[in-house]
Amino acid sequence: MANEESMKLFIELHRLGRQMHRFSHKISHGGNHFMGGQSRMLTIVAENEGITQRQLAEIMDVRPASMTVMIGKMELFGLVERKQDDKDQRVMHIYITDSGRKVEEESRISTQKLVGSLFQSLSDEEVKQMLMITEKLSKSLNEGDSGDLQCGLHDHHRHHGFHKHHHESDDNLKHLFRNL
Repeated sequence: MANEESMKLFIELHRLGRQMHRFSHKISHGGNHFMGGQSRMLTIVAENEGITQRQLAEIMDVRPASMTVMIGKMELFGLVERKQDDKDQRVMHIYITDSGRKVEEESRISTQKLVGSLFQSLSDEEVKQMLMITEKLSKSLNEGDSGDLQCGLHDHHRHHGFHKHHHESDDNLKHLFRNL
């Protein structure tokens, strides 16, 4: 029984993640094109002027190469700028521009509206509980407490095209639990 409930929870969390992504994408096309990772990046840089590219990648849980691409795009829009460290030329510090501050503020307001709308059906206590549980799950995954899961995922990725198989297994899970 507990395993069935866990599978249902996994499916619902996966669906919730996709719904939140679609909803934030829909809002971003309402005029604010910097939602999600880009918006979060601007906020982190605004709150941590001169943060290193490496620190930013760690905070956002993004591969360094992906962070380089993200920062490059934000530079093209004139939202951030990179400056080399005076002592170590390999280290890049990130600064937000005046334009970036304006976009960050607009994004923060939009995000606050999204969050208010998303969690309006939950009590303050339920939000605290959900936060505690999701932080615990995230920590568990980050620390590798789910070693069996990680091994299975690595094998899965190596032997199958992940995205194709991922959607197939998602459909299989839906079919499996449709009648529960």
